[in-house]
Amino acid sequence: MRYTGLCTYCLNEEPWEGHDGKLRHAGGVFCERAYYVEFREASRACRMQSQYCCEYIDGFRRKPALGEGLRFHNWPNSGGDYHAILIHKDDLQTFVDRVQAHRKEIGQIA
Repeated sequence: MRYTGLCTYCLNEEPWEGHDGKLRHAGGVFCERAYYVEFREASRACRMQSQYCCEYIDGFRRKPALGEGLRFHNWPNSGGDYHAILIHKDDLQTFVDRVQAHRKEIGQIA
């Protein structure tokens, strides 16, 4: 994964698992980046291009808002760059399931 700006410590070192099970850096600094993946992972799982899949996050262009209650980073502040959007690892499958269910409902996929 390329550096996304979420954790400045990840530039210099890989995180390690602390006694609480959370990923941390030297000095015990919590590593938030380790819990996010690039949004393109969701797009691929939905078999869509990222520019169209991200419309489902907040209901852009008359799409349903399927990202409600899920954790995203750089959204909506990505500056129009959908490649900068991150989604929390634990929310990835939920988002994919919501998008796939909607697309099946409207007949876009079998």
